[in-house]
Amino acid sequence: MRKTGDHVRITAQLIKAADGFQVWADDFARDLKDIFAVKDEIAGLIAQNLSLKMGITAPGATSVDPEVSRLYFEARQLWSLRSDAALAQMEALLARALELDPRFAPAEAGLAQVWVTRAFVRVAAARQVQADLANVVAHATKAIELNPASAEAFEALGTAALLRGDLSDAEAALTRSVTLNPNYAPGWNKYGWLLLRRGLVDRALERFAKARELDPLVWPMIDGYAWALMQNRKFTQATEMFAKSRALPVNAPVTWANGGIALLLGGHPDEARTLARSVTQRAVKGDWNRGLWDWSDGLAAWVLAEAGERDEARVIVDRLLAGPQAQHFAAGFALVALDRENEGFASLTGLPQQLVAYLWLLVQKREALAADPRFQQLLTELNAVDGLRTVRATLARIRQEP
Repeated sequence: MRKTGDHVRITAQLIKAADGFQVWADDFARDLKDIFAVKDEIAGLIAQNLSLKMGITAPGATSVDPEVSRLYFEARQLWSLRSDAALAQMEALLARALELDPRFAPAEAGLAQVWVTRAFVRVAAARQVQADLANVVAHATKAIELNPASAEAFEALGTAALLRGDLSDAEAALTRSVTLNPNYAPGWNKYGWLLLRRGLVDRALERFAKARELDPLVWPMIDGYAWALMQNRKFTQATEMFAKSRALPVNAPVTWANGGIALLLGGHPDEARTLARSVTQRAVKGDWNRGLWDWSDGLAAWVLAEAGERDEARVIVDRLLAGPQAQHFAAGFALVALDRENEGFASLTGLPQQLVAYLWLLVQKREALAADPRFQQLLTELNAVDGLRTVRATLARIRQEP
């Protein structure tokens, strides 16, 4: 693509991968205001050349103000960062785009994603994210009114339902998202998180693999895939994936903590301790929500406790328990590892829904917990009894596979 002023020239080629044969090629010279129409035109011509029968009526092409397009694409670039500052910038850019064009559906869907990402992160700082989720629903609903085929809006609705614990609603919305756009990586990623929450770890791995295939250079896609590998007891591969994520220019503190868990469960306690300390001993926490750092520190303390560094883990746990009550669940796993099960299970009662799948790893490390009445009570309160039963059956089958 070449751009000069408000004009753009796009060269599109369709290549047969098996032998390199050029099936089709064309040039498109257009004004930037027509950029979305050009995208539709290219997709339509490819479909014609492949003799595809879409079975649907393609939407009519619409012109978009070049400034609206610029604001939107700049905002989308910020989304991969996921930090508080990046989300604030993204919100401002999308709000400006909607001032210029109030019927621009992608910007409404983008705002829904801003708020659902905030909720996904903030829930680690406080359990009350109803206001965030209300904003998700408002913007996603508006986006769907403007464009009923918005995969982004349905993905936001599905993620919001997952955070509320409405798993059926989440599955319906996320299925709709990936059906509308099978090439939308975040839709597959969030579908993977839903399946992990339900204990379907093998099916979740397929979704995460699809998301990473579509968008291999963004840390949430790599982390999701690594997490699913870990849940499927593929610890070596998970460790490699978390290392890839840590090597990216942008990643989250929980990436390091999760890498430590993969090393611990994979039988490498020395390396796990080193990685856990890289989380807890950082002098500068960076531009991330406080709750996400506390959650990462709590996971690192769990690794340290299980790796034999109990005194070191106790210091971290005491600091977490001295903080806000709503964040005490961050210390829950380490408390269990320190044989303070009553305190640990009490803290984990408030575990956010998208973090429930960490309980499957807790049982992988301490299988005896599955029969503990206190743990069963915790699962009941979190509506996760079926999830543990499912994941244990799946892992039993995986262990028997050659």
